[in-house]
Amino acid sequence: MVELEKEVLPLPPRYRFRDLLLGDWQTDDRVQVEFYVNENTFKERLKLFFIKNQRSSLRVRMFNFSLKVLSCLLYIVRVLLDNPQDGRQEWKLIIWVDRPLPLWALQVLVAFISFSETMLLVYLSYKGNVWEQVLRVPFILEMISAIPFMITVILPSFRNLFIPVFLNCWLAKHALENMINDLHRAIQRTHSAMFNQVVILISTLVCLMFTWWVPSLLTGH
Repeated sequence: MVELEKEVLPLPPRYRFRDLLLGDWQTDDRVQVEFYVNENTFKERLKLFFIKNQRSSLRVRMFNFSLKVLSCLLYIVRVLLDNPQDGRQEWKLIIWVDRPLPLWALQVLVAFISFSETMLLVYLSYKGNVWEQVLRVPFILEMISAIPFMITVILPSFRNLFIPVFLNCWLAKHALENMINDLHRAIQRTHSAMFNQVVILISTLVCLMFTWWVPSLLTGH
């Protein structure tokens, strides 16, 4: 009997990851978790979806990561479309940029969704100390890269103002780390310390390269 148990291999990680995302609630009891909350409280329902439930929380983090990567891609497009040969002085090339209207609209949309999600998570994670949430580095980076876009909606004359959207690469790194931690916890994987360190190292190097490469591209394009 012991020999038979040893021959039974665990479910491959790709299937566990697929089940975690797609969610087979009726047939897969390994990843099914029951939550007992006060369903009369709307905040508790949101907290269940965004934080407590491993399935939905992982999906939210994946969406957040994709959103940050998209904002970085849009920023690269904006830099490539910038035209420094339009008679502007060198210091104005940094303060004022060429941002086409369709691209500006996409960046505003991404910034608004990202800002709304961040404020919702701050509200759900609030435990009596608002400064603990507001003074976190990810929150500060989010405000720096998102709020200026919403200001340009009210003040169209600032539509071409330079906004350090490339800082979203660090927010993408933060979301990736949280997403991997949630994934490992959900599939009950414990031998992942080395994998986590490698991912953190690679993502940090990518963020450093992106942070330094964009300003050089901006001044040399």
